[in-house]
Amino acid sequence: HGSKDAIVPYEGGASPVGGITFPPVHRAASEWARALGCDGLPTISRAAADVELSTYRRCTDEDGEALLYTVLDGGHTWPGAAVDLPVDIVGVTTHAISANELMLDFFEAHPGDR
Repeated sequence: HGSKDAIVPYEGGASPVGGITFPPVHRAASEWARALGCDGLPTISRAAADVELSTYRRCTDEDGEALLYTVLDGGHTWPGAAVDLPVDIVGVTTHAISANELMLDFFEAHPGDR
C-alpha cells in the first residue's frame, strides 16, 4: 500500500473512483492478522529506505505471520513494476522492493499456507 494513494486512501475514507469507502490500512491489516490467529500488534521495521514493514507474529500456526508493506509517499502502484505509470495520475512507484518477488518469497517460506 502506498501512503499517498489517492485512489485507495491509506488513512481510510471514500475513494474518488467509485465512491467506495475504505477502512484505514493499518486497522484492516490488524483485523486480517487477528482473523489468521496472529497478534494484532505488529513489529515495525524498514524493508527499504522508502518502505515500512509491519510484521504480525505469534500466530496460531507457529511459523505463520502476516506482513504489510507500506510504501512511504507511494501511490496506487505496483512496487517494482516494469513500467511506471504517470505520477500525476497514480502517484510514485517504488523500485526499492518488488511485490512479485516478495510474494514468491513469502509463499516459498510458507508452503502449507497456500
